[in-house]
Amino acid sequence: EPPLAPGRARIYSMRFCPWAERVVLYAAAMGIEIEVVNINFSDKPDWYLNKHPQGKVPAFEKDGKIVIESSIIPEYLDAIYPSSAILPSDPYLRAKEKILMEHASIVS
Repeated sequence: EPPLAPGRARIYSMRFCPWAERVVLYAAAMGIEIEVVNINFSDKPDWYLNKHPQGKVPAFEKDGKIVIESSIIPEYLDAIYPSSAILPSDPYLRAKEKILMEHASIVS
């Protein structure tokens, strides 16, 4: 398992996975410095199951806390990096954004 320095953030990804790429692009749009570790699904490391119990990607890790699911990680990033938040703070507008994302994920 690659060591993660305190205070650093990491996304566990897989090349060409659209759900993991969504999180990587979101973090890039926020301007956050994030390390990306690609998981080889043909030879998945045993330690990764401690990060994501189902062994899927993406997973986000920072300060010993791990958040999974591509629809949840962006909200978490907005919460821990509020000065770079992308989602609207207004509850109604945020709900509309979530509805839009749900419709977009059906298409993909």
